[in-house]
Amino acid sequence: MENIKLFISSVEITNFRTFKKKQIIRFTEGINILVGPNNIGKTTIISAIRLIFDKNKFGLDINDFSKTETKEELKNSSPKITVTVNLQKSNKEGSDSDDLLAIRNWLTDIDNPYKAKITMQFQLPTKYEKAYLDAVKDLDNTDSVWLELEDEFLPKYQRKYFVGESAQPLMDNSLSRFNCQYLPAIRDAEKSMNSGNKYLLNKLLNFFIDYDLKSNEELKKSDIEEKMQKRHKDFQGLAVNLLKNLSPRFKEGKKEMLKYLSQTGATFDGEEPEFNSALNDHDILKEFSLVVKNGESNVPINLNGLGYNNLIYISLVLAELQQSRSNSYFGDNSSIFPFLLIEEPEAHLHPDMQYDFLKFLRNNIKDGTTSETAKQVIITTHSPNITAAASLDDLIVLSKYKSDIKIGYPGKVFNENPKDKKFVERFLDVTRSNLFFTNQIIFIEGLAEQMLIPQFMKANTSGIQNNRISIVNLSGRYFTPFLRMFDTRNNPNTAIYKQVSCLTDLDPIKGDNNISWPPIFQGKPDSINKNIDNIKSLNSSNIAVFSQNEDSGYQPNEGWTFEYQLFMDNTDPQKLIFLDSTIMKYCGAWKKINDVDIKNTSIARISNTFDNNVSKKINDKLKSNLGIDDLSEMTDQKLIKQYLGTMFLNSIKDKGLYAQELSEEISSGKSITVPKYIKECFKWMADKNGL
Repeated sequence: MENIKLFISSVEITNFRTFKKKQIIRFTEGINILVGPNNIGKTTIISAIRLIFDKNKFGLDINDFSKTETKEELKNSSPKITVTVNLQKSNKEGSDSDDLLAIRNWLTDIDNPYKAKITMQFQLPTKYEKAYLDAVKDLDNTDSVWLELEDEFLPKYQRKYFVGESAQPLMDNSLSRFNCQYLPAIRDAEKSMNSGNKYLLNKLLNFFIDYDLKSNEELKKSDIEEKMQKRHKDFQGLAVNLLKNLSPRFKEGKKEMLKYLSQTGATFDGEEPEFNSALNDHDILKEFSLVVKNGESNVPINLNGLGYNNLIYISLVLAELQQSRSNSYFGDNSSIFPFLLIEEPEAHLHPDMQYDFLKFLRNNIKDGTTSETAKQVIITTHSPNITAAASLDDLIVLSKYKSDIKIGYPGKVFNENPKDKKFVERFLDVTRSNLFFTNQIIFIEGLAEQMLIPQFMKANTSGIQNNRISIVNLSGRYFTPFLRMFDTRNNPNTAIYKQVSCLTDLDPIKGDNNISWPPIFQGKPDSINKNIDNIKSLNSSNIAVFSQNEDSGYQPNEGWTFEYQLFMDNTDPQKLIFLDSTIMKYCGAWKKINDVDIKNTSIARISNTFDNNVSKKINDKLKSNLGIDDLSEMTDQKLIKQYLGTMFLNSIKDKGLYAQELSEEISSGKSITVPKYIKECFKWMADKNGL
């Protein structure tokens, strides 16, 4: 079998289902995975390709039009659906005259790599156009026009195919040289394998019988045919003996079975039924069925699990793609381009099996260089397991942005930053891969935010909890590599169009030792979270950053960490304290603090209540900064609250465990004030929803 030279480089879709305006979807050799929210157009793309290549073409009806035309547009001309598929020779392959000959009329460019295209149009023939325009000219609304079209003119619509640069009508059988196998999302694998006289298993058995001869490159063709004829003849000899053994057993029974023939008129004009006593090897193959061998027992395929049956079926489909390419078997009818369309392969598959399945497809195709089966596989999925196992180059991300459907190619945005690409691919696990399927994204720094932000969203009154938002924990400040995938200003043709916000702590840094500086110490820090400026410098309208800075209503040098700000933004911060020694330190001191009238106390009283190394360090630093020796007269409410916030942060033994406890409390009804910068984030996301 020759290596396959062609692949689908792009598909152009106009006025078909989800796509009103012409939408171009670009593909690569090998595996392509279409991802995105529900009803975004993934199945529309698969169906558009099937309209041209699937031998089991489906019919088109009124609902296959995008139906977004205005009344004026519908009265100017009858609507039509257009799908164009562009093909290209693989850059990894040499020239191939057989391929070129088969699609010579499709060519748009004969240079290396050569290019070709085919267009399908579903339209009303020209001779009926005037009748259509007369019928709809006085109708009042679009619904009336569509109803008239469906009743009177849709039956007259025709599907036409045009090829090449000059869009000449397709007049030969070149389309039959493309083998498109389609696996729907909900499939009956058992039925597909075993129904009908030409079912998949039987087709494969007839091809792969005597495969040791058919695939033997050392034998001449005449020698192969001679040996196969001998095997056929030998089997027929065995079959004759078998039938000779069976025939006597039917001698009397046959008379009884057929005794009513003359009475019913079945023996009219000397004709009468007879049992066929000839049997060849292909007749026997029709009776073969698959079983699953388990030790000494064989389990019928219908008793096998749905997931395993789907994998078996897919493996047989790939085998069929392989045999369809055999020039010695099919001659000029062999496939020059077999490819596979799979919708939601995760159906019935355990997550581990989803990963193994994708790995198998990738190893099988190997970018088309040595593939024995499909040149190209196009998959739709809702599974984060599959996207997590895929490379960024495999992914094609569909999203809705400002009422338009946008196509993103995350692997292509890193052309200038290959290190960031590798970093993101390593970082994308099942939970983070969910970002490809939602409308909006909030990137956060850590586990505490991951547990508490969803609770804050429920407590928020903006309705943001209904916006299908993915909260992605980056486990640090690795915003920029991820944001490249969504940077629509710098990568307008490849970026993923989604609204993305970043929540990051201010974390001011003081001095040369890179220590985060508490706001209570007042001194101007040397640096404040450079990530904020880096994100802002992207200047992309769909990306925003929120922190405890002036943009979110904080005073200069007021913000610090997430937990600190949670304490500072709550009007009664003591309610955040859980007096549980497993999650909080200084429980005894906090019990006493709860009894203190904060408005009528001093820094010294607060410090003496805690009386530990942390409070003493704060005392010493405050005395130095303020130039005083005694804090007993220091009653500034802002400083006292900052003191308590600093002690609160230092009291938390485990931020994740504390966040979990607080999350459960909020879920159970605890009232809490959402920090201002997080409220600003929610407001921005709510305002941008639907854009």
